[in-house]
Amino acid sequence: MFGPVHHVGYRIDNIDAAIALYERSFSGKLVYRATMAERGIEIAFVQVGDSMVEFVRSLAGGNPDTITIDHVAYQVADIEATLATCRQRGLKLEDERPRSTAMGYKVAFLAAEAANGARVQLVQPS
Repeated sequence: MFGPVHHVGYRIDNIDAAIALYERSFSGKLVYRATMAERGIEIAFVQVGDSMVEFVRSLAGGNPDTITIDHVAYQVADIEATLATCRQRGLKLEDERPRSTAMGYKVAFLAAEAANGARVQLVQPS
């Protein structure tokens, strides 16, 4: 059902500094950046080796000294089937249906209480 970790999302306050740090220190490459006003966030994906990190910045601002893990995203082959299995296993869902992203992925979150308070995202690449 679950594949490898697709990315780890960090909630940060200074997205430019985070991108610069990962490019300079870890030979990262910015692969996508967007403002999602309807969700109140700005996001950026940086490729580091075979993995990706996602930086999530609240448009409402926040504490510049606070960096937290926002979510861990697992790659799945069939997001609809995975969501159905999660429902059958009694896991609560934040997203009942997957959403399409500008990067062409289908994504859905499990409710935080499904994983002891940790946010888990399912990602089906295009």
